[in-house]
Amino acid sequence: MIYLQLTFDVGVVTIFGRRLADHVKEQLREHYLIVEKGYNSFPIPVPFTSYSQAIKVYDHDAREDFCSSLRSSS
Repeated sequence: MIYLQLTFDVGVVTIFGRRLADHVKEQLREHYLIVEKGYNSFPIPVPFTSYSQAIKVYDHDAREDFCSSLRSSS
């Protein structure tokens, strides 16, 4: 798990630089882990499955909230 965290941190710094607030980075990490787990699961659109949770995180509202938090942290 430490390897995954280090890889994620390096990726975030590479993409966003060091200007990303810690709470935004943590929110991004949580969403990334949900989407990654759903991506690697069987696509069954039943509530409470990894797939449906990943789709929920990727929903338009979640993306808008995250994008607005990125804009406000800059």
